[in-house]
Amino acid sequence: MAITWADVTTWQTGPLESIASDLLAAGKGLSATHEAGEDAASAIQSQGKAVTAMRATTISNLASLERAITNINGALMAVEGARDGVASVLADINALEAFAETNDCTIHPDGSVTGKGTQNARGEASSALAIIGNNIKKILEEADRIDTELFHALSDINNDRYTDANGKAHTGAYDQAQAEYNKALAEYETTKAAYDKKRATQIPDDVHKGRAAYDDTELTKARKKMEKAKEIYDDLAAIRNETNNSERRKAGQAETYLLDFNYDKKYERTTAIVSSGNPDTATHVSTLVPGIGTNVRGDLGDYIARNDRLRHQTTHAGLDPANVATISYLGYVAPKNNAADLSITQAADIGFAERGAPKLARFEEGLRASADARGHQFTNTLLGHSYGSTTSGKALPMMAPGTVDNFVMFGSPGSGVRNIDAYGLPEGHVYESSIPDGDAVQGLGPDASYGTNPRKLEGITHLSTDATDAANYWTPTPPSIAGAAGVIERAIHGFDNHMAYFEEGTRTSQDFANIIAGAKPTTDEEREALKKARSNPQPPTDDESQWWKQALIGY
Repeated sequence: MAITWADVTTWQTGPLESIASDLLAAGKGLSATHEAGEDAASAIQSQGKAVTAMRATTISNLASLERAITNINGALMAVEGARDGVASVLADINALEAFAETNDCTIHPDGSVTGKGTQNARGEASSALAIIGNNIKKILEEADRIDTELFHALSDINNDRYTDANGKAHTGAYDQAQAEYNKALAEYETTKAAYDKKRATQIPDDVHKGRAAYDDTELTKARKKMEKAKEIYDDLAAIRNETNNSERRKAGQAETYLLDFNYDKKYERTTAIVSSGNPDTATHVSTLVPGIGTNVRGDLGDYIARNDRLRHQTTHAGLDPANVATISYLGYVAPKNNAADLSITQAADIGFAERGAPKLARFEEGLRASADARGHQFTNTLLGHSYGSTTSGKALPMMAPGTVDNFVMFGSPGSGVRNIDAYGLPEGHVYESSIPDGDAVQGLGPDASYGTNPRKLEGITHLSTDATDAANYWTPTPPSIAGAAGVIERAIHGFDNHMAYFEEGTRTSQDFANIIAGAKPTTDEEREALKKARSNPQPPTDDESQWWKQALIGY
């Protein structure tokens, strides 16, 4: 509900002052307790199971105290800011009421203004009414800003909360992960200290010859437990950092919504689904499913940034980005991408897509069902990149009709199906983009398991393949003159073009944004206007004005 004039005239700084005083006192008390706890932790020097448990508990409690102190300090800053803002608003109200009285005008509780006096020849009474009305509007806008900022600031203090796909609220995951890591770290340090002590008692010659070597089984077990706990903690820390709406608002970015996160016990990986913009209110929603090598800790921020750009690029298709939600779907375990993780084996394993497809299908159906229950209409676009396109292609036939409106594949090793009809989408609503040369993944998967190469899928709509404006775009040396050097060159740059589709300024990325917006792919005319605007943002001729105005926004 919007703040009214009657509301702001009853505002007081006293309650906020009292809350700020209480928070300051609480912060000082917790800081003193934390300092005493640190001293106690430092004093624990002996070894043993009981001591290890005590050390772990102490460290965990210290971490909780640190979190509480941070929260209190954040709340204190927010409340003090609101207090100062309220004081300023009250001063403006007093000044405006004095002005109204001087000019024989009355400000009513609903914010309307009437004049008691008679208008003179110069229209002074009328002028006073206009001044008062404009200032009432400004004061209410400022009051709303103060109220909104306080709400957001207090909400951001404890953002360790999310609602899963079933509507169930979850809290405390970050603190729990931190506590588990602290406990595992304490256990590891105790085990290592005992191991080192026993190793020190061994005869050097025995150690050299490998005889009577002290068994390190327990140390290895403790180290692995600690490392795994740290991975989970780091994953959740990454999620918290990338969904920090306080920082995003400062940067003028859309709010993020953590729709789900989970820990896959089979593959020991954290998954997460994050939306830029509110999918519950957006008229256009997209879900971007990434491919090989993506993980929460290393890639969530990059995909949120890519989706932020796509969201903003919908402006060029005539859509207000405020009506767009772009979802980064790191909600399945993708194959890993380095030699140590057996990337070749994993990338060739279609099982990752087959395991991820049902969950993706349920997620998309949940978006549609939630909107239908509220009578909300939106256009839903599914974007699949790399291995994520195969996962998406396998998920679509599992979805109820009408769940997804558009499907876009790019850099795809395979469509996930053998026939386009399997998707259940209307003609002209399935798209593909494939850079002509230099994409090491495009069409790589065998048709029998990965589905038909989208480039060859009958009935598909082919989008632009122009990603040459990408910063790292690689133009392969013609095979006729490359020889053996060309093979090496491709080995080095094999994935540069595979990631170029997303890049700002590329026609490929603008095509994706247009599809999200429910528009047609960019025409040559539109593309040239966009390029011209980016390179030389000068006023256009009359016949270029429309596209120039659109092109400048977001670049």
